[in-house]
Amino acid sequence: EMFRHCLPPTWHPMATAPKDGTVVLGLVKGSDIPHPMRWAGDWWKSSWDSHDFFHDEPWCWMAIPDSPNPNDLNSGD
Repeated sequence: EMFRHCLPPTWHPMATAPKDGTVVLGLVKGSDIPHPMRWAGDWWKSSWDSHDFFHDEPWCWMAIPDSPNPNDLNSGD
């Protein structure tokens, strides 16, 4: 568990995605760009620039990784 953040993200079938309002990354059929989305009762909902999109057929999902600790990031120097 201590090194969980070091493991590569894993994609899962949508049938296993949480439907409790948790935001996940989802891949929509025909796209190679993951979208943050959450279950909205009957559809998967994502937003972009204050526009809501509803998806009925995302095909896989993964958990959103934790944000990095700013102290751990390379400053580029």
